[in-house]
Amino acid sequence: MIKGNWNLLNSKRIRDYPRLMLVSCGIVLLLNLVLHHGWQGGLFRLLMWGDFIVYYAGGMIYKTDISGLYNPAVQESTQLKLISPTIPPGVTLYSYPPNAAQLHSLLSYLSLPASLILWCVISIVCIIFAVKLMHRYLVPERLTHNGLSIFQLAILVFSSFAFIEGFAAGQMHAITLLLMVGILIATMKEKWFLAGSLAAGLTYKPQFVIGFLLVWLIWKKFYPILVFVLFSLIWNGVVLVTRGIGPYLAYLEFVRNMIYLPYVKEGFPTSILSTPYSLVASLLSFKYSSLWNTIYFIIIVILIAVFSVLVYKQRKIPIENQKIVLAMVLLLPLLITPYALLHDLLLLFPVMILLAIDPDQDKFAFTLAILVYIAMLILPLLGISLKLALSGLIPVVIFIYWSNQAVRLVRT
Repeated sequence: MIKGNWNLLNSKRIRDYPRLMLVSCGIVLLLNLVLHHGWQGGLFRLLMWGDFIVYYAGGMIYKTDISGLYNPAVQESTQLKLISPTIPPGVTLYSYPPNAAQLHSLLSYLSLPASLILWCVISIVCIIFAVKLMHRYLVPERLTHNGLSIFQLAILVFSSFAFIEGFAAGQMHAITLLLMVGILIATMKEKWFLAGSLAAGLTYKPQFVIGFLLVWLIWKKFYPILVFVLFSLIWNGVVLVTRGIGPYLAYLEFVRNMIYLPYVKEGFPTSILSTPYSLVASLLSFKYSSLWNTIYFIIIVILIAVFSVLVYKQRKIPIENQKIVLAMVLLLPLLITPYALLHDLLLLFPVMILLAIDPDQDKFAFTLAILVYIAMLILPLLGISLKLALSGLIPVVIFIYWSNQAVRLVRT
């Protein structure tokens, strides 16, 4: 990568350490599987692929009785039947909108083990495609010459703890990364139909689309917005016609309660919550929750207003040169939403690549990238014992770096 004479960060170590990390994590996951007891891992004694089990159960409930989709008792009963005789210490509730449950219902046409194997393969393939797209369209040529080959970028993504944690849980993070990168590149290439349709496909995490919709609106690119609305209405319309509005009302009630997850000190892995909101909330007593919610709402309004002004001022610049703006589009969901987890930090890979626009800043940006990579592993581990959402520091640090780049852009 970046050549230098640092004792701890020479080129060989920079190349090899992520590979050692990937091999080490792979061995740990394999041993955890080989030594398993039912659906409980042999090393960590935790439920393996717990989030995938939630998806599978959610899909089953969607097909049989969707009224119980956000009912904790129905969720627990369905999940326990799936993994019997394994008895986990607790279960995770389904946190996606009803249209996502329709998608997850496809998983239940296969047996749970077969569906899981297919899901893992899909995750790996999605990362490979996302890496290929990032390397082809986003990575500056000078970084490729300095060692950031497509293979090395793949190693970095696969070995990051954001990917490892999500893969071990059976998360959708690989699909999310591929969709976000796809929307980003379609926007840069002004392929508006593709951008809007991919954005509609991401409405299982609707908060991740906010940045794109805001920028398209300010740029007066209404076609992708119309495509997004059309395909979103079709997808959700099928659910509304066949299942009614009740599931959506139940989902909205569920989402309103999710904002209080960082205050739960027992029974929920606070350490993998990865937003600034979660970080502060995990430090506070519940009695201050209303005050913090108000303050954070004000911060969000200010942040979006300032970003909107920047987007408006830069609107005449060719889109492919709007890398500062587009980096914020990807970072925005991690800053403004209360709920995002460690695996969602995979989005920081394209963010950091987009921010690598100034060769004079390469050494600093490279150091920051290394620190973020390490922080994805260290901060969640520290957060476990402290019961704090320390991972929420990571998007804050990236935002500070983005702000510095944005100020430099405005001054030039």
